[in-house]
Amino acid sequence: MKAFNKLFCVLLTIILMLSVMLPCFAKDASLNDELEAAFTAYCTGKVPMHIDDVKEVSIEDVYTAEDVVVFSADSWKWKDHGRVDRTLLGYDITVSDHHFPYDMGVYVYTDNAIRTLEEAVDAEIVTNLDFLNDFYGISCIHQSLTEACSEAFLRYKNTATTDELGIKCYPLGTVDEYTFFRAKLFDVGADVPTIVVKGMIGDYIYHASEPYGPEENPTGLYAMNGEGLVFAAYELYEAGILTDEQIAQAAGGSYSTELDKRGEWEFEEIILPALAEKYPYTKGREFLYSEKYVHYTEDENGNEIPEYALIYQFPAQSENEEDDVQTAHIVNDMVLEQNYKGLPFTYGYGIYIFETGEFHDFLEVPQLELEGKSNIYKSINYRYRMGDNNEDYNLTIQDATYMQKCLAGLQKFRKDDNITEYFNNPEKKVFISDYNRDGVRNVKDVTAIQKRIAGITSE
Repeated sequence: MKAFNKLFCVLLTIILMLSVMLPCFAKDASLNDELEAAFTAYCTGKVPMHIDDVKEVSIEDVYTAEDVVVFSADSWKWKDHGRVDRTLLGYDITVSDHHFPYDMGVYVYTDNAIRTLEEAVDAEIVTNLDFLNDFYGISCIHQSLTEACSEAFLRYKNTATTDELGIKCYPLGTVDEYTFFRAKLFDVGADVPTIVVKGMIGDYIYHASEPYGPEENPTGLYAMNGEGLVFAAYELYEAGILTDEQIAQAAGGSYSTELDKRGEWEFEEIILPALAEKYPYTKGREFLYSEKYVHYTEDENGNEIPEYALIYQFPAQSENEEDDVQTAHIVNDMVLEQNYKGLPFTYGYGIYIFETGEFHDFLEVPQLELEGKSNIYKSINYRYRMGDNNEDYNLTIQDATYMQKCLAGLQKFRKDDNITEYFNNPEKKVFISDYNRDGVRNVKDVTAIQKRIAGITSE
C-alpha cells in the first residue's frame, strides 16, 4: 500500500508539472505558427520565387520582450550567399549567411506588423541588441567592447598604434569574467596573403583567416579579464582556469572528431580516407570538409542507396605561382570566382561517386550523367547569378522586366554588371545581364530569361 501511495504521489507530481508546462509549450507553438503565417504573408509578392528554388518559410530564433517579438527567418530552403555586416545602435553586427528577403534575416513583429530590424531601430521600437548574440550565426558586439579589447591588447603587447602599425580586434563572447577576442598587430600598407590557420584547445578546434597570431597561438585568440588584463586563450585552459568547453562556448570553437574538425557528416568515414588517398596533401585539412548534398537511389527492396555526394573541401593554393591569378567560371547560370586556382577542386566543391570511388571537380558537373543536378546547383555558394539584374540573388520575371527598362534607358544596369576582370581575359567582355552569354546585352537576354523561368530551357 505504501508503494502504491508513493507511486500515486509521483504520478500526481508529474501530472501537475505537465499541467503547468503544457500552456507554455502551447503558447510557444502558437506564437511560432502566428509568426510563420505573418512572415509568409510578408513575403508574398515581395519575394518572387524562382522556378528552380523551393519556397520554405522557416522561423528560427525568437526573442520576446513585452509586446515586441524579434525573430530570425528565411523564405528559402537554402541560403549561404556570404556574410552580412551592419552597424546599428553602436553595435557591429555580423550575420554568417545572407537571407531573403532581408539580408540580415532578423525581423520585428509588433502590432500585427513585420518590420526589418533596421526599420524597428529607426522607429525606436528596438533600442538594445545584446539579445542577438543568442541568435544562431549572428555576432553582435558593441563598439565600446571592441575599443576596450583593443586598448587591453596594446597594453599586453606594450605598444601603441602608429601610422605604420595598426590593430585588428574582434570580440567574440564572454564566459565568467573573461571576454574572448581575436587580435593582431599589422604593418599598415603591407600586402599580407589571406591564409587559413587552425589551433586546438583541448577537444575543440578554432580556425581563422584574419586576424591570426603567432605560432604558439595561431588563431590569435585572447581573453581579457574584468581588470583589463589579457591572456592567450590556451593559457587559461592549460592553467585550469577555464575548461575547453567554456572557452569554446564563448569563442566559437567546434568539437573535434577523429576525422572531421567541424562536425559529424554521414559519409565522412568513407569519403575522407578516399580523398586523402587520391590527394595526399589534403590530409590534415579535413576540418574544412563538409557534405553539401547526397543523392540517393532505391534498390530492388526499396532501400535508399547513396549514389553520389557533393562535398566541400576548402581549396588549397597551388605552389605554382602561375595559378595565383583571378579565376572565374560560369556553371549553369552561377558565377564562381577566387584569386587562385584551388586544389584538389577549383572552388572547393567536388563530386564523389560511391560505386566507383571517383572524384570529379564541380566544373565537370554539366558533363556528368547525374540525376538531381538542380539540387547540386542549389547547394553551391556562388558569387553572382547570371541574369540577376535586380540584385536579389534570384532569377525571376522581375529581372527580365528590369532588363527591358535598362535597354529602353529607363533604368541603369547594376553597378557591378561588368565582371570581365574575374575571367582574366580583357578581350572578352562578361556582363551579368548577358544571360545568353553571346557578348551582347540586348532583347535576346530578356527572352532567354523568360524561357528559363517558364521552364522551356533548363540547366
